[in-house]
Amino acid sequence: MLIEIAKEANATPGQVLVAFSLARKIVALPKSANVKRKKENLEAFNTKLSTEQGERLMALDEYY
Repeated sequence: MLIEIAKEANATPGQVLVAFSLARKIVALPKSANVKRKKENLEAFNTKLSTEQGERLMALDEYY
């Protein structure tokens, strides 16, 4: 499900999770020592999820 939503949003799964957290007003603290991943993490702020995508993420089990 997460990978499917990431493809729909043209984002990485990590970006989707950060964007989802931010949309829910939850502090997201992604970190990486890898420069490519740091850039990916910053792009999460530009990742927009639809209401339907957010609902699908909310419906996932805790340990998806």
